[in-house]
Amino acid sequence: MKVVSVKAEIQKKSFYGRIKNLQMHCYNFFLELLLYNIIMNAKKYSVYFYLFISIIMGVTAQILMKYGMKSVGHINNLFSIKIIYMFFNVFVLSGIIFYLISMFFWINALSKIDLSAAYPFVSIGIIITVLLAAIMLSETITIQRWIGIFIIIIGVYIIVSTHKVNK
Repeated sequence: MKVVSVKAEIQKKSFYGRIKNLQMHCYNFFLELLLYNIIMNAKKYSVYFYLFISIIMGVTAQILMKYGMKSVGHINNLFSIKIIYMFFNVFVLSGIIFYLISMFFWINALSKIDLSAAYPFVSIGIIITVLLAAIMLSETITIQRWIGIFIIIIGVYIIVSTHKVNK
């Protein structure tokens, strides 16, 4: 009786293993298809891709630096010893590195689009930063901030929808 249950268990694991393998192949296929479409349309969307990456990296930098500064504490003046601790905090240092990487994507985007059209995208970064600060850092978002976020979204849409990308 025990042999039968072990054999059934092996067949069951084998069946689930094949299902998992099939799922992985489907996942890889769709991922490759998505990447292929991104690469094939890269010229068309590259400026928005660079803006998006720049904004996400900037938002990440802000969250990392704020988290790091929570452990460093309040800095009373520029000659405080905490300034030194700040630069050796792994989160603050990581935030600075993320900002540097963000800058390279931003510069690449600026080579393809006017500054007056690119800069409103920074507002999207502000919105994402506020939302993540509420989620990750337990900061409070008042109704006035929500109204401001809504106005920013409308403004970015108006500015970007009237601009054409340079080739």
